[in-house]
Amino acid sequence: MKAILRPFILSVIILMFATTSFAQDLVSNPVAPSTLDDVESGINTSIDLSMLVNNGVVTGSFQGDVTARLYYFNGSAGDVVTISMIQQSNDLDPYIVLLGSLGEVIAVDDNSGEVNLSAQIRNVVLPVSGSYFVMVTTPQSLSGDVAITTVSDSELGYLVSLSGATTPTDVVNFDPDTYAVYTGNIATDDIVDGYSSAQEPVFYFLYDGIGGDSVNLNLTSGDFDTALHVFGNGGDRLFVNNDANGTNSAVENFNIPETSQYLIFATDARFEEALLADGNYRGGNFTLSISRPGASV
Repeated sequence: MKAILRPFILSVIILMFATTSFAQDLVSNPVAPSTLDDVESGINTSIDLSMLVNNGVVTGSFQGDVTARLYYFNGSAGDVVTISMIQQSNDLDPYIVLLGSLGEVIAVDDNSGEVNLSAQIRNVVLPVSGSYFVMVTTPQSLSGDVAITTVSDSELGYLVSLSGATTPTDVVNFDPDTYAVYTGNIATDDIVDGYSSAQEPVFYFLYDGIGGDSVNLNLTSGDFDTALHVFGNGGDRLFVNNDANGTNSAVENFNIPETSQYLIFATDARFEEALLADGNYRGGNFTLSISRPGASV
């Protein structure tokens, strides 16, 4: 089934919210961002992620094929936040990406932390009240260029901390224990079109997976070098691919581990450089498909 995703969703949201033009549907557990004013969002479920609490510290590790993890926090417009990732393993080079609910890249960092090689996004002003993603990884494995390799079952540990975030008071019906982001939806046998822009380089999709099924995911574009990320419950990035077929990305024979929703990032291989005027980010139109192995796309 082929869907022209962004124009369709955009027209629906314009009808519902008058002058508000969003690229993706709001999905949450549920929380309505402040830009929706008094409009209540629909109740949807999303993947379970660990929440970063203000002035708290989260312990995590990478092991095996898991080379990135997604967290979230809620903050208020004007908050000045600092996010740190400190390695607990000598072989780990931390990297942080701060993303907005529409797929905006708010900030990135590699080596600005107080500990050698550690990462810190320091004193960043949040543009709007609502939910934010924090992606932790390494610069080498960000978009699948080089995967972290571990010896046997060894773990590469890290600490993540957040400060400066406050609970929004300007969001109607806000639940501080949940998150909300705008996504497209895709199902098996679907083909959807979207786009990546410098303002919103990452397009979020939700996929309802059936445990035990095997599917192929393909992200193609004639405009830019694509990267495909798949996250599961707990925020673990289960797969990442860049350049499986030229500049196109693919995840073949993905064995769905459990019946659940999965979060997909469809983006440019250099989405983190969307903030740079002279960076390698390009963006443009893309097509994402999910099919059963052996099916024609």
